[in-house]
Amino acid sequence: MPLAPTTSLAHNSAEGRLQQAALDLLAGSDLQFRRDNRLDVALVKNHHIALIFLNAVDIPKFVAEGVVDLGITGLDQIKEYEAVTPPTQETSVEEVLDLGFGSCTLEIQVPENGPYSKPEDLIGRNICTSFIGLTKQFFANLEAAQGPGTINGNGTVGEHLKTKIGHLSGSVEVACALGMADGIVDLVESGETMKSHGLKAIKTVVESKAVLIKSQRSSNPKLVDKVASRIRGVVASVLAAQQFVLCQYNIPRDLLTAATRITPGKRAPTITQLEEADWVAVSSMVERKKIATAMDELASCATSDAILIAPSKLQPISVSHWSRALISAADSMGGNETEANASFRAPVTHVELNSDVPTSRDVTDPKLKYNFPTRQRTLPTINPLLHASHVQNSGKAK
Repeated sequence: MPLAPTTSLAHNSAEGRLQQAALDLLAGSDLQFRRDNRLDVALVKNHHIALIFLNAVDIPKFVAEGVVDLGITGLDQIKEYEAVTPPTQETSVEEVLDLGFGSCTLEIQVPENGPYSKPEDLIGRNICTSFIGLTKQFFANLEAAQGPGTINGNGTVGEHLKTKIGHLSGSVEVACALGMADGIVDLVESGETMKSHGLKAIKTVVESKAVLIKSQRSSNPKLVDKVASRIRGVVASVLAAQQFVLCQYNIPRDLLTAATRITPGKRAPTITQLEEADWVAVSSMVERKKIATAMDELASCATSDAILIAPSKLQPISVSHWSRALISAADSMGGNETEANASFRAPVTHVELNSDVPTSRDVTDPKLKYNFPTRQRTLPTINPLLHASHVQNSGKAK
């Protein structure tokens, strides 16, 4: 029986917070996989998708040439690839989504106490970088803008590139201190690494961030769009958790209009009738920066039982964690598993708890076994639930 076309998604193979942020996005999008540390390919268990672990610099090339359908990488790497290999209609990438992490800038840097204060001072000098394409492009434009004349005593501008661009794949910051370069072009996030090497930034070449990109020659456009849509939903959820707090309170119905003017919600508040006559419960999303003022104003509206909940706490817990909670509840009830299942009132999927990744399948067995490293426990019939996990925002490590 032939399989459906397999979609491939590539992301950074380097260890660190950027890789972990990408893995969290995939987990939140219900892409279940296990990667062998020695392999650069992992097959997704619940979709016809192969995950490819590549160096960030290689991902734009793989996506542009249609070898990989989707990629997670930095905008700086895309710009560098396009500077070296100008895109065509068939060999280009489409930026699908800003992923909300990995913000940094590609900066021209010079010694803090050196003689250089602007990019023009470096024309004709030695520059070291791992971004050869962008650096050559920047200085070619800079030299052309100078027009005819002698720059820094190193020939006439316009004949060819006078600035000497040297490639370093790592430890670019030490090039100036070791006398290899008069300036460097390198990524800056917080600026701590730059300052610790006695450097200062004099010009931004590119502003970068982590992005999701897709190929113009996808092998399975429908599945590609489905994965991209899921990742978009996870990113939106994380951004909402960063910007909003859930405010819940009880209030007399005749004061509801005044209260909802204070907490109008993101779209609209949720209003629930209480058992007590003429009282309602209100749930509303409030911007974090406005929550203190909103709580002060609500106090004047005779509200009661007000609580604040961080949206990140409301993210669906992973299936494996839910299953552990279900087992723990059964244990605490003296093994009364039916009572424990009823108390949760929610379905879960079949999960192997001695595995890092849940195994999802259609549940038809009258009973399911949850495997622990040292014991097994049988639970009543329960239905499958899509796996979703909490996603944490992360930044660039450097």
